[in-house]
Amino acid sequence: MAGDITITECYMSDSSWLANLHLDLAKSNWEEWSFLLKVKTNRLGFSKWLKGTLPQPDPILHPKAHNIWETNDCSLCGFIFKHISKLDYNAVSHLPTSHLIFVELQQHYEKLGMHA
Repeated sequence: MAGDITITECYMSDSSWLANLHLDLAKSNWEEWSFLLKVKTNRLGFSKWLKGTLPQPDPILHPKAHNIWETNDCSLCGFIFKHISKLDYNAVSHLPTSHLIFVELQQHYEKLGMHA
């Protein structure tokens, strides 16, 4: 049914994130960084955004759910941006969703042999 979409607004918080953990080619830390991001998104309810398995609700049919989806995705994007290098930020900041940002980072780092 069209009225069955329920999404709760939540925010990525980084109080438990390691202060010195920023994704960085020079540190070869993709494995640790991506593992902790996955654990954190699972714990805070953002895993479907990161995996890309929660479709964005139609803005006409479900304007409130669409807005909440975008707010949550924006929160996850901001969290990712805060914990990557400036070089990585410049490479992915144009992408429209947290899922696409994560996929691009994953492909880049795995291509360089830094598998997660």
